[in-house]
Amino acid sequence: MARAREELRIGPARTRRSRDAGPPADGGAAPTDAGAVREAELRRQLHDLDNRLEESEIENDRLRAAGWALDAARADLSDRYDFAPLALLTLDAHLRIVDANLTAATMLGRERGKLVGSSLAGVVLPEERAELRRHLLRCLAERARVESELAFAVRGDVPLHAQIVSMPLFDGSGEVIGTRTMLTDVSALRASQDKLLFLTRASGCLVSSFDTTASLAEITRLAVPAVADACLFDLVREGGTLERVECALGGESGKPTLERLRLAAPRADEGSALQRVLRTREPVLLGASPGEGRARGEPDNLHDPLVARLEPVSILYVPIVARREVAGVLTFISALSGRRYSSTDVAALGDLGARAAMAIENARVYAEAQRAVVARQDVLSFVSHDLKNPLMGIMLSVESMLRSAPAEDRRRSAGQLQRIARAAQQMRRMIEDLLDMTMLETGRLKVDIDAHDLGQLLDEIAEVFTPRAASLGLRLELSRRPGLEVACDRQRVQQVLANLLDNALKFTPRGGRISISARKTDGAALCTVTDSGPGIPPLIRPHVFERFVQADSSGRQGRGLGLYITKGLIEAQNGAIWVDSQEGAGTSFSFTLPLTSAAEAAGL
Repeated sequence: MARAREELRIGPARTRRSRDAGPPADGGAAPTDAGAVREAELRRQLHDLDNRLEESEIENDRLRAAGWALDAARADLSDRYDFAPLALLTLDAHLRIVDANLTAATMLGRERGKLVGSSLAGVVLPEERAELRRHLLRCLAERARVESELAFAVRGDVPLHAQIVSMPLFDGSGEVIGTRTMLTDVSALRASQDKLLFLTRASGCLVSSFDTTASLAEITRLAVPAVADACLFDLVREGGTLERVECALGGESGKPTLERLRLAAPRADEGSALQRVLRTREPVLLGASPGEGRARGEPDNLHDPLVARLEPVSILYVPIVARREVAGVLTFISALSGRRYSSTDVAALGDLGARAAMAIENARVYAEAQRAVVARQDVLSFVSHDLKNPLMGIMLSVESMLRSAPAEDRRRSAGQLQRIARAAQQMRRMIEDLLDMTMLETGRLKVDIDAHDLGQLLDEIAEVFTPRAASLGLRLELSRRPGLEVACDRQRVQQVLANLLDNALKFTPRGGRISISARKTDGAALCTVTDSGPGIPPLIRPHVFERFVQADSSGRQGRGLGLYITKGLIEAQNGAIWVDSQEGAGTSFSFTLPLTSAAEAAGL
């Protein structure tokens, strides 16, 4: 083509030279018009050819640039694929790996050349293989995205927990030919979740019981394998000696070592890590995560020989400091798992030690309070019994004097004797209330449950209180349904009704009304004592059944024990009691008692 272009350029030049030179030497004729047309056509073709050559060169440049861009994009895509933050695998229909990126090879601890062509089942833990097969077969069968979480065996490291996501691959005809599988390392997230779950359970153990030794023993067992491969709990006894209370060790092969650890006396030799914890009252971390402390090279004498036999990778000693003294030490040991404790673990597990110390202190305070309560109850019981006997003597002497003294003496001293009798009666009721309160608090209150006619009980109590109500200018009304047979302690129910009626008589003004009613409701007998008194103030109403609560500050209502005892007596008989009151509109105390089976059968 270049030669043709050259010839085309030479041809016209010769023509021009021939024309300028004049006629031919042999006298021939001048060029014809046909020659001129041919020359013009050749010039036009040469011009077109130049244009086409120039366009071809531009197109070639564009194609070369596109090729370079394509190569760069292909290289970038390959890098993105190989170094993606996710492990990317391509599996065929037989679940063999046909392609893997470098992240997958790094994550699984295998060369990519050896990974390709192998089965993915070969890199998961043996106990996870069935789950992996179900995962992949489901993706192929359902032709849909499938997610799971599996543990993979990584050579020379702890098992890798990964989220596995598989999507089906299709050929040109729409047939499933394999899966594209992605792995995301969630080991750190899983470890954080395990740690959080352990701390939650451990906190629950500490608040579930005041037996902190048993709670800490349970925490020791919970620590494996959540945050440790082995865990020890040593308690500091009086004199500073250590006693091993509990130890836990993961794996069946560790049972002989576990028993030796359980029976062995903890060693806190001079220079040991355990001795350092006891001296400084601070956590001690050995074999920290890289960048957070000395990971290797600690002296051999830092550990018990039995602990050293576990070949620990990292150990965290956490003291339990109560009242500025070390009450115990929790030792968290990492061995086969390869985990290394970090400053975050020191903070989290150190906080657990602080909570344990608080639980120990709370248990100590609770024990002291219980001892104080028992001592108070013993004093109350002792005083009450000792007061009851001479008081009964006083009451009997007053009654005898009122009966047998000469008429003239009775007239002169009757008023004084009656005041003594009322005071003695009030003291007797106070002593009985104190005894009842003591029995309620200690759980020693006994009730004699039997079948009784509630209507008859109400008749008897009304007969006693009607004269008292009339003397105070009050009207006592009784409304009851006959045949209400309840399971109760007769004497205790009368005591309850007496307490409620006493309160009603005290607070209802002259000319008022008090009513007692009984009916059946929701499978129980409902008894209500209502008065037309001033009502209970809203601030006091929620507390009326508490000890020593009175309706006002005058103290004329009594000792504030009646309603507290009443509530305890009703609940001891499988009933419930409550109050409805409105200031200026009176008060109603209601309580329930269970019906007997006979009453239930009769449909009363």
